Amino acid sequence: METSLILLTIISSCVGFIVSFLLIPKFKTFLHNIDILAIDQQKKEKPRIATSGGIPIAIGFFTAIMVFLILKTYFPLTFNFNINYDYILAACLTSLFIALVGFFDDIYLKKVKTKTNDTAEYRIGLSQWMKPLITLQAALPLVVIINNYSNLAIPFIGKIELGVIIPLIIIPIVIMGVSNAFNMFAGKNGLEAGLGIQAFLFLGLIGITLGKNEMTLLCFISMACLLAFLKFNWYPASILPGDSLTYFTGGAFASAIILGGSQVIFYAGIIFIPWILEAILKLRGNFKKKSLGELQKDGTLKAPYDKIYSLNHIVMKIPEWFDMKRRFKESEIAVILISFASLFSLAAFILVTIL
Repeated sequence: METSLILLTIISSCVGFIVSFLLIPKFKTFLHNIDILAIDQQKKEKPRIATSGGIPIAIGFFTAIMVFLILKTYFPLTFNFNINYDYILAACLTSLFIALVGFFDDIYLKKVKTKTNDTAEYRIGLSQWMKPLITLQAALPLVVIINNYSNLAIPFIGKIELGVIIPLIIIPIVIMGVSNAFNMFAGKNGLEAGLGIQAFLFLGLIGITLGKNEMTLLCFISMACLLAFLKFNWYPASILPGDSLTYFTGGAFASAIILGGSQVIFYAGIIFIPWILEAILKLRGNFKKKSLGELQKDGTLKAPYDKIYSLNHIVMKIPEWFDMKRRFKESEIAVILISFASLFSLAAFILVTIL
């Protein structure tokens, strides 16, 4: 990467971090006032705290992207490098559209009358068929812009020519699948943001190595915004991500993959292995088994089933398998899962450097 591009990426990423960091407390108050709350399930007191933390992050992300493009446009001599504005704007539009889908899912309430004629609210979210269908439409900006993407490059195999199958079929499937999959790890303070941070970090490093400027920019701005959110979401969380954050993270990650082109898909697939494993385990339970643990008196979590239906369950069972003195607490499980995912991300980066 050119020095001026690195400098502008750092500046815009800092803007994204600062804007997100300053907005989150304001949005916490706003979400409380409009009763967009959720129970923090793995706490003894079962506190109801603000959810849908993806909205301030999406605003920080958008602001950072605009700062980057404005500075590049009006100070061309200082920031003298080539970058495709259309690609960045299309990826930004896709990511924000998906964040909006997550927000609608967070605020979809059903009000019913109780036996005492009081009104109770149940957060039911969008139906399972609506979310994939709507996120599929979010791929359209990238489908329109990226029309010269016709082959897949796979190490040791070479390029596979697929023609219009890539922009018309594979890109929408990647956007839909990845944006929905990022929601599967929800439930532990800091886990969703932590997993996103490590994924963006290593995908961004891969972008630097391969010279994928647009992908690199998207990754580091997204990572910076998630770092701001992690400050408020780490155990004990004062705000929960909600679907607006998990869907935004997945959408931005998928968009970054698409901007990277055919060279990146193989390595991104390695980074994404933990989500694939989680999907396989959840499929074993028909996506009906809970990933949350059973809270013990000492604050540790016990696996809720004898069988394994989530990577969360595997971590919870490690103390039993190795006859450890105590089980893991919520924050410890989050650290273990983030570290586990980082191994695959590191492996992908190492492969890029040696192949």
